[in-house]
Amino acid sequence: MPTPRTIEARKRVSQPVALAIAGVKESLNTGMIQIGQMLIGIAEARMDPDARMPLSIGADAVDHAVELLSATSTAYRKAVIAHGALSIDKADLGLKTVAWGDWFPTPTTSDLERIGADADLVRAFQDAGAEPVAQDAARGTVVGLPGRVAA
Repeated sequence: MPTPRTIEARKRVSQPVALAIAGVKESLNTGMIQIGQMLIGIAEARMDPDARMPLSIGADAVDHAVELLSATSTAYRKAVIAHGALSIDKADLGLKTVAWGDWFPTPTTSDLERIGADADLVRAFQDAGAEPVAQDAARGTVVGLPGRVAA
């Protein structure tokens, strides 16, 4: 059983990691928005009657941007998985989640069941002290929900 001093030190060194993973996810989301804006800009430029641009302008860029968007989406999913792995490590270190994001307390199992989470999975993660998770029924996958290591 870790001492209170050890727990405090673990919280102190874990906080920058939690902020970093949140920053990674935010950067990837921002990147997806910017890629989308670029795609829209190319299409709008082609359609502008005053610009009189050939419809083939930007075709290669669009192909590459779509691939980039897909890769960015994959990277985001991997960041979520990494966040989940850190949550499990957090539980092993004796740290708890006390908030979900910046405004909401950690939901109870009944709260998560109400939104369709797999109750056994939620209980297992909560028993381990990890962040709650929800199940994406449409895809049959488990996804992490936003959270951070509390100070």
